[in-house]
Amino acid sequence: MSITDKNIPEGWGNDSLSAFIEVANRNTFRVFVHLKDWFIRLQEIDAVFEKFGENMLNIPLFYEPFLFVRSHSSYRAAIRLASSGQIPEAFSLLRGGLEYALYGFYLNKFPAEIQTWVDRDNSEAGKKKARRQLTFSKMLSELDKSSTSTGKVARHLYELTIDVGAHPNRKTITLAMKREESDENVIIDLAQMNTDPMMLTMVLKTSVQVGICTLKIFNLVFPERFDLLGISDEIEKLSKKKVAGLYL
Repeated sequence: MSITDKNIPEGWGNDSLSAFIEVANRNTFRVFVHLKDWFIRLQEIDAVFEKFGENMLNIPLFYEPFLFVRSHSSYRAAIRLASSGQIPEAFSLLRGGLEYALYGFYLNKFPAEIQTWVDRDNSEAGKKKARRQLTFSKMLSELDKSSTSTGKVARHLYELTIDVGAHPNRKTITLAMKREESDENVIIDLAQMNTDPMMLTMVLKTSVQVGICTLKIFNLVFPERFDLLGISDEIEKLSKKKVAGLYL
């Protein structure tokens, strides 16, 4: 049974948590209507993820397809948060999606490191080795070698997501802060949801960029299947389109 305004469960919205989720849902509806150009681009990117996800049979790799699924899942979760106005939290998941893609790329390029990754939780020595061997700095450097353009964008987006939400830092607070002054008081409000059009545009634009970059990274992992499905060409077309008059 679908949930509509006519059959919302009894008690929904009567407590702070379900009321918060309801506001988040309605913010997403507003983005869908009022920032339609951005949402359409996100839909197009998601459709490319879905197209590959539905055609992963008989791929002679084991871990990389699962990392693709987790990356896509993180991406969808990021869009849910971004469109609701939970902007710093969205950046955490955008970074997570990139990280899954980087792991997929790196393990595909260096299959011997799969054992390092698998052994991470088996012992303290394994954990130390994984921390030493499987660093994102190393993964980004290897990505640069395989595709300078994709590596440059991935590095920029990885650092951007950290700066504005993926790590607890100053910007995760100031980007959501509102300050009002009067003769008597200074009121500082830190909202958990930010629906300022400029902030929403920023996070949606970054979501589009991360989606395209993530697909380009996986294109290095599954080049034959991406070419066969026409995904390689679709990614290039998406990356060259303007959204709401803005270049990506």
